[in-house]
Amino acid sequence: MRRLPPGPDGVSSFSRTDALLLSPHMGRQGPEVCVALLSRVTTPVLRTEVVGTLALLLRDDASLEKSLTPEWMRDIERKLETLAWEVPEPELAAMKWMVLRRKPRAIEQLSAQLTHRKSSVRVHAHRLLKNRVSREAYLELTCTLLEDAEAGHVVRAIRTLAFGGHLPAVSQMAALLHDRRNPVARAAMDALRVMGDAALPLLRRELAQSRRVEVRGDGSSRSTRRACSNSSSRPARRPAIVGRSFT
Repeated sequence: MRRLPPGPDGVSSFSRTDALLLSPHMGRQGPEVCVALLSRVTTPVLRTEVVGTLALLLRDDASLEKSLTPEWMRDIERKLETLAWEVPEPELAAMKWMVLRRKPRAIEQLSAQLTHRKSSVRVHAHRLLKNRVSREAYLELTCTLLEDAEAGHVVRAIRTLAFGGHLPAVSQMAALLHDRRNPVARAAMDALRVMGDAALPLLRRELAQSRRVEVRGDGSSRSTRRACSNSSSRPARRPAIVGRSFT
């Protein structure tokens, strides 16, 4: 807590009670005691600071809510909403808190974070979505990560989609067969093999399109033809190459 500024007469402008509650010794107390003490602060100018502190305590331990009035909770939830969605670098714990509380637009906000500039935010948002949307919606949202800047995220997204048998992603996977990042290209090839015969119609369509590109000197159809050949010569399966999805 910040140091209490003096009033016009050189004496603290806050009540003696608030001065005691905000003393450095309070930080040595447990979370339950801190919440009980902070919720008794009455000086209006201190409310914003107190709300911020209470929000961090509640973020880490939701059971502390029972000690707070609805008025405090309203302001605290608004603070956590800001920390989760409205700052340049969202707090991962605040994101999780908002989702667990099933707050309005939480799923929409999480989906938007899949393209956040910070890698940890993108991955955390994807993990939080897993058990909170339908299977098909989750796989469709996973397709967003096929365009991720980090190869590791793309590889895990490919494996998740292959394991889920998400056929709408086949054309995107085929396009990754000639990705310059070798792990991505290998994962795309393995994924198409895993999906087997089910992927063939879409692969053939991709092959037809890439042949037209090849006339202009692009060599992408070679990889697509290889994928078509491998898919048709092997039965559909779910081998160990799928690996683990985002969890």
